[in-house]
Amino acid sequence: MLRSLVFATLFLVVPPAVAGQALSVLHIKVVLVDAERKATPVPHHALLISDNPTTAAPRRIVTALDGTADVRLRPGNYTVESDRPVAFQGKGYQWTQTVDIASGRDAVLELTIDNAEIEAVTAASPTTALPLEADPSFLLPQWQDSVVALWTSTAHASGFVVDAKGLIATSQRAVGVATSVEVQLTASVKVAAVVLASDPVRDVAVLWIGPKVAASVRPVPLGCGQAAKVPVADRQELFTIGAPLRGPKDMTSGSVSRVDPHTIMADFRLATGSAGGPVFTAAGGVVGIASTADEKEKNEHPRGDTPVVPVADACEVLASAEKKMMTAAAPPSGTLLPVEPVRPWTEEALKDAVQRRAGSLNPLPSCPHRTSMSPSSRRSWFTARSTRRSRRAAASRAAARARRTRSPRSRAR
Repeated sequence: MLRSLVFATLFLVVPPAVAGQALSVLHIKVVLVDAERKATPVPHHALLISDNPTTAAPRRIVTALDGTADVRLRPGNYTVESDRPVAFQGKGYQWTQTVDIASGRDAVLELTIDNAEIEAVTAASPTTALPLEADPSFLLPQWQDSVVALWTSTAHASGFVVDAKGLIATSQRAVGVATSVEVQLTASVKVAAVVLASDPVRDVAVLWIGPKVAASVRPVPLGCGQAAKVPVADRQELFTIGAPLRGPKDMTSGSVSRVDPHTIMADFRLATGSAGGPVFTAAGGVVGIASTADEKEKNEHPRGDTPVVPVADACEVLASAEKKMMTAAAPPSGTLLPVEPVRPWTEEALKDAVQRRAGSLNPLPSCPHRTSMSPSSRRSWFTARSTRRSRRAAASRAAARARRTRSPRSRAR
């Protein structure tokens, strides 16, 4: 009886039309534009979502590293507003937008500089969050397009564009003694690179790709012409971005364990292929290049710390590469090369491709091991072949007996 009363009460409180409505997805994207007119995603921005008219407390969501957030909502009218303004390049941005959600249909809401409430950030703005530039998670969306994947005949590594002319810096240990390197900028763009300089002592290699290919990539500033370098202290937190062999570009954090004139040791745990990427401070200053430990460093740091090549050493090798670039006959062509598939081929996809292929690529069509024959057809083929062989063997034996019967020695017996 009590259970019946509970269900009856719920039926009266929740209208059938609302209870049966399907949830829809609201896709939110928060993007600002920097001084160079480059789109900059806003990570970790808190938003409050409330229905109109208000029936419950606002729902709080936070954008991901790429500035996006997805939320499932019932059909209706909603208000999306910033929990706190975000500070970026001396200005504060916040949003208040309304959006209609229809049943069974996704909606998109883009929060940009065009629909933002903008105000100057001053010391009297206590409600404004920390500047976006001071958030370490801002480094990945800001610089991930500048980090590239490097392919040699024996290794996969990372690198980063340091000059609009197409120069790429990386760790010499990561690429080894390779004379030819393929550079993959995006999932669909891979080009050949020329090795302009390779210094195993400083552990720096500089590559050169076509300037037209690198024109759309923002160079990572090493600050080679500046007298003052970004300071690095013991136990300071550092961040590096790499293009691992498996998975998308990612950021790894670590703490400095030792600082030497030509080496910085940090407790990074790099994924395979991430060595060679840029290393930043939390404020965004570049301090070096992530590398791999040699045997001596492995013995001195058995816990597996990662060496970082200081910017000063990278700048010296970069200067040498720039001189060679000036005397080169012509820049690299920038011809696109085949790229690896984003996802590996599944066994089912390969079998389907075999069934759909035109003609036969089999150089030995008579051999069932190299064809796509079914098991029953293969057994029939082997049976027929065995029969033919048996018949040929019987015929050979009969012919041999006949020859022996006709020979003079056989008649004499």
